[in-house]
Amino acid sequence: MHRRCTSRMRGSVCLLSMSGACAVMSCAAALLVAGSQGAGAPPAAASAPAANAPGAIEAGPAARPGGVTLGPRGTTVSGVVVDADGLPLEGVTVVLCEWEDGADARLDGAYAAREAPAGGDQPAAAAGRRRAAEIGRLVRQILGGRARAATERDGRFTFHGVEGDSCRLAAFGGAYAPGLSPLLAVAEDAVVDTVITLVPGARIAGRVVDARGFAVANAAVRARGAAGIGDLQDAVAPLDDILRVALAAAPEDVLTGADGRFSFSAAAPALYDLIAIKEGHARAAALDVEAPCENLVLALAPGVALQGEVTDEKGAYLAGAEVTLAFEDARDALRSSLAGYYRPERFASRWGGETDVRGAFMLENLCEGTYTAIVGREDFVTAVFPGVRVAAEMREPVRFALSRGLPLTGRVLGPDRTPVPGAAVTLAARVEPRSAAVVPRIETASDGRGFFRVTTLYPETYTLQVVSEGFVPLVRRVAPGDTPIELILARGAVLTGEVRGTRGPLAGAFVSLRLGDGPSDKGKGLPGAGRVRSIRTDDRGRFKLGGLPEGAHVLRAEAGGWISGDRTIKIGAGGHAAVTLALAEAGVVRGKVRGAGGEPVAGARVVLAGGREAGSAFSGARHVALSAADGAWELPLRSAAAAVRVRATHPDYLPGTSEAFTVADPARDGPSLDIVMAPGAVLKGTVTGPDGGRLPGIRVQVRQGGRDEGGASARDGSRVRQKVTDREGAWRIAGLEAGRCVVWIDQAPYAPYRAEAALASEEARDLPVALQAEARVRGAVVNARREPVVGAAVAVAGAGVFRRVFSDQDGQFDAGGLSPGAGCSIEVRTDAYLPFRERAVAGASEAVVCTLVLPAEIGGVVRGLPARAPVRPVRITLIGGRDPSARPQAPRVFDAADGAFLLEGIAPGTYDVRVESAAFPEFVRRGLEVREGARIADLEIVLAPGLEVRGTVRSPEGAPIEGARIRAAPSTAKGRGDDPGADESRGGGRERRSGAQEGSFLAAGQAVSGKDGAFTLSGLAAGQYTIEAHHDDYAAARSPALAIREDRAPEPVALQLARGLVISGAV
Repeated sequence: MHRRCTSRMRGSVCLLSMSGACAVMSCAAALLVAGSQGAGAPPAAASAPAANAPGAIEAGPAARPGGVTLGPRGTTVSGVVVDADGLPLEGVTVVLCEWEDGADARLDGAYAAREAPAGGDQPAAAAGRRRAAEIGRLVRQILGGRARAATERDGRFTFHGVEGDSCRLAAFGGAYAPGLSPLLAVAEDAVVDTVITLVPGARIAGRVVDARGFAVANAAVRARGAAGIGDLQDAVAPLDDILRVALAAAPEDVLTGADGRFSFSAAAPALYDLIAIKEGHARAAALDVEAPCENLVLALAPGVALQGEVTDEKGAYLAGAEVTLAFEDARDALRSSLAGYYRPERFASRWGGETDVRGAFMLENLCEGTYTAIVGREDFVTAVFPGVRVAAEMREPVRFALSRGLPLTGRVLGPDRTPVPGAAVTLAARVEPRSAAVVPRIETASDGRGFFRVTTLYPETYTLQVVSEGFVPLVRRVAPGDTPIELILARGAVLTGEVRGTRGPLAGAFVSLRLGDGPSDKGKGLPGAGRVRSIRTDDRGRFKLGGLPEGAHVLRAEAGGWISGDRTIKIGAGGHAAVTLALAEAGVVRGKVRGAGGEPVAGARVVLAGGREAGSAFSGARHVALSAADGAWELPLRSAAAAVRVRATHPDYLPGTSEAFTVADPARDGPSLDIVMAPGAVLKGTVTGPDGGRLPGIRVQVRQGGRDEGGASARDGSRVRQKVTDREGAWRIAGLEAGRCVVWIDQAPYAPYRAEAALASEEARDLPVALQAEARVRGAVVNARREPVVGAAVAVAGAGVFRRVFSDQDGQFDAGGLSPGAGCSIEVRTDAYLPFRERAVAGASEAVVCTLVLPAEIGGVVRGLPARAPVRPVRITLIGGRDPSARPQAPRVFDAADGAFLLEGIAPGTYDVRVESAAFPEFVRRGLEVREGARIADLEIVLAPGLEVRGTVRSPEGAPIEGARIRAAPSTAKGRGDDPGADESRGGGRERRSGAQEGSFLAAGQAVSGKDGAFTLSGLAAGQYTIEAHHDDYAAARSPALAIREDRAPEPVALQLARGLVISGAV
């Protein structure tokens, strides 16, 4: 538990101007919550601090509960900030924030969850959201620190009277990327000193202009990291490195000057989403901009407003409802509809607001287009409304109706039935992609008496998880209802320990515990995140894990520069165990990266590749390093492995790989390796628009070795290179392999561009690109009564592109980004209607009318004579139906005890109903007329009994053959010529095996031989048949034509299978 104190300031306070580093921190903190603010909401303003001497504490607002407190007694935390050459830096802002015990574990646990045992692993998308949420939470915790200091001339800073358990320091200075201190333990009346090193940051610069091309002054420009920490996500990287990159990926907001220019100077080399905001204008965004980048252009369009109302199902207005709009970008399906709901970090395409006492809301400064609205309120189910059209000429407000949610109440108790207050209760359920109702993740906590209540649930089964300190996590499947549930938590065990190296305790070591299948967690469906617990050691090398189930668990410790260590720990129920893990110092492999001419290559990304160690992949992670100015690099060896290589990649060179080597003893240094990188080919050019003008800000992709060439794409990014054109429309991509490549551009408002080029080794080629104006497909979605269908998902595919939009309030849809004159397919899907498919030509002036029809149902019962008893199982097939939107009906097998069947999702038309059963001849009910939305429930099909044929199947030696497939094939198609599907499925001399949908169903005239080789074919009609036998180990056999008559039983059939030929080979 942390010690909580009243915040009291001691020492002097420094002066930081609003344009200084204090503004950096305040604006960056506001950036992290910008996704939920309105379009024109300004960043949170920073309070101007009082003036005083540098090097001491800056007084912010009153400390929040749980923050680091400054009092008359406590630790003195001091240090120095230096650059990469060790020189002190003056005027750098240092922020002090509390670091809770186990704060690192939530992030580390999110990374470790991907190693969870099979069957308990959560979806990759959920794990990604959890990682992003934990990174964002830790970054907000750092940026929200209220105690700040500025470094003096010698780079030093001091915080007095720091109280708490542990803390971290973050440093922000000018053109440097953010720096972070290690985790510091806080002890009373102690002195802690540390060093923070800052490295130069990357630069992103550009201009903001209006729709006419004039500069826009005082526009707020925000940047948000879109990528760049992928390398760290694939590796067990130190948490400090992850947070440094995450902090650099959330730089401060900047304001444009009189010439509309802006720049970010402290960004990490990564991909960013940039957005420009100006009152009265719609937002302008540039996605996936690679830093460093110069001359980026953001063009602001005039903004429009959306007015609306939120009501309940009875029409009563709802105050306090939250309304969020997610822009449906047809170029990226991941950012449209529900996917945008779960990606709030893509704030460049989200707006939000709240209804007033009359249930009304207004969202301003919107772009014209189609949006998905996400509306929620307490006691109501959060709903998603796709296809909300926003245009300047709109006059009528939109209306959203919410349904009242279902409740779930419960109580969290300990093993002695005492209440457990403050337990975190989480409810999660799947999302229906085409439903207006969305089931988001819901979080709450138990009160002082252990009770909790949730009232916004959908009629859905939820996964409930309860987590409380000192108890084993509990997972259960629940459904909403009025009956309270009791959740009994088991007291968890506690594991404490220390990680040591040869020179003492190891601070910041990554400790993970893979939970075993102890009796306390068997059968509880513990998810992957709960089966791997992890934490970082403090500055004394100590760690503590609580709430563990009993059983045998595997403990693993990892630290940079040290060989990983494993140990199996047995813990009793509610017990305590202590352990010490001693790690040996790891060896390193060193080398240099050089070009083909021997010149050093700086900034190359170097990783260990390949190799296997006993029982797992090499090191369980990827180790990443960047080559220095002289091309030198160094990587640690943490485990024994064979056939290890070092791979280097660089934007201007082809990938290079070292010779393979073996790591017999990871404590010894590996060989010295030189990696030679060839320069590769260069592709460059300019991008012009339909009017011949040069286009800045166009993203150009060059793909090599992807699906277009039939090969797998490389994961290291060397197969897909991209650049954004500068202000002159120019682009240049280097380091390409010799051979075929594909140049791809897909950016509004232009048609997709695709070109192929064959590059020679080290060739430099000019490729001018002329973009055409995009073509669009417009139309309307209506029902059979010509009423508009709102929110239907419309997928338009053609010429290698896929667009997805939704119909608006008038049923209209508009899909852009298509090549003029290209043929495309349109598919419309929505709940309650059958899918609709149509062909269209992009750019055609005539609108496409998509008429949706309601599905019909056919239900009834199948009986057999003479007793009219129910027949089971039966296979029913619908034949016919002439509606173009209807999919062919696959055969369905029904095995109800009362002989009932139900066919759903049927388009209107006239059908023949074919019924097959093992004991009755095939029956066809012809000319059944089905109308739109009809519910035919009383169809009775009566089957007449059939005849039987018996026989045996034997091998050439006379031994009975078990498992042979027997069928009676009609010798003539007489009487079935008007049913072409019958010959296809039953005759033709071919064996027809049941598909996965039909399972082991046997129709009339089909059987499988038993152990004695005997078989019985039932349900045959009178006629001429050929009996066929098939077996995987024998050649097929056929009997002579056999006449089956109703007045007498046929003679038994004896079939002898010959040995078949064997053909073998390799693929």
